[in-house]
Amino acid sequence: MRFPWAQRTLRGERGQDLIELALVLPVLLLILVGVVDLGRAFQSYLVITNAAREGARQAAQNAFDTNAIRETALQETRNAGIADSAVVVSVVPGSSGSPVRVSVQYDFALLSGVLPVNSVPLSSTVEMVAF
Repeated sequence: MRFPWAQRTLRGERGQDLIELALVLPVLLLILVGVVDLGRAFQSYLVITNAAREGARQAAQNAFDTNAIRETALQETRNAGIADSAVVVSVVPGSSGSPVRVSVQYDFALLSGVLPVNSVPLSSTVEMVAF
């Protein structure tokens, strides 16, 4: 049994789904790339925070060996696949009983070319008392 009202609506709306897809798909892809970028940025922020923490832990044990502190922080970023050239580690040494500050900075490169910037600066600073 055929329904006449179904044939009327189907004839007038042929190709409508394709046009709707063409209009909505770029927006959905833009949202997808944004979510992927946000997830990658959050993961990179966690990596540099952990690198600063490990560097500060090394500094708390030996506050005067700034090369070992930098190497410890850089090793953490290397383990996550971040190149040494993209990371800046700065150490403010202290004496016994005073805080030692380790800062890690990283320019995170975006995948999407939608924003007017190509990278976002991420930084993390950790202080620990040297003993």
